[in-house]
Amino acid sequence: ESAPAQGARGRALAGLGEVAAARAAFEAGVRLAPRDAAAHHNFGVFLRDQGDLAGAIERLRTALQLDASFARAHEALVEALILAGRTDEAMNEGHSFSSRHPESAAALAMQASVEFAQDRIEEAAEAFRRAVAVPGAEAPAFIGYGNALMAAGAGPLATKQFQRALELDPQDARARFALAMSHLRPIQDDADQMEASRRAFARALAELDAWFTPARAAEGARAVGSAQPFYLAYHPVDARPLLQSYGKTVARLMA
Repeated sequence: ESAPAQGARGRALAGLGEVAAARAAFEAGVRLAPRDAAAHHNFGVFLRDQGDLAGAIERLRTALQLDASFARAHEALVEALILAGRTDEAMNEGHSFSSRHPESAAALAMQASVEFAQDRIEEAAEAFRRAVAVPGAEAPAFIGYGNALMAAGAGPLATKQFQRALELDPQDARARFALAMSHLRPIQDDADQMEASRRAFARALAELDAWFTPARAAEGARAVGSAQPFYLAYHPVDARPLLQSYGKTVARLMA
């Protein structure tokens, strides 16, 4: 009869890929505590991860109606709105939070996420840089900063951000995918540098495949596509062997 316990159970079941049981646990949490912002937030994040963006947005807005200062719910809502292509609403949501917490890591990360979604890469990178400089910044902010740096062509700096994200949260599957992909570069000084990056990428793929044990497969499946080996297309050599290794891991996780 405990809403927090149902939320914890839902997260654990979702991590195991038991989607129906997880949904039932989150629904039970909301039913037991309809005025608990955390219960609605937990359910909303689950729905977002399952691709039900309309349901997620509704739950997360309910959480914020119950607790307007709930930073994680604001962040989750901004992400859901961005995924739904509603970037103007996401910007408004971010401004609403940042007007009350102007220099918080959460506010800066929300601003940066919207800038990135609107392809304003330099502005996004600067906002993320400020966000990760705030004491207590969490792994998602470092992942966002790394993604912005990759888009700006600053691969080595991006790799450091993904490594920092994994130091903060070793279980973050998205950070692991991003770190592996960050070894690829669109521009190389010479053929030796290109081959070194390909070897590093091959090692990273092997480590990624080994890390995604059966118990972590569901989390891995949700992270598939969050970072991709796009820059292999810039290498004037056969990409098939590396793409086969990547595809084997992805197919296993999705299965």
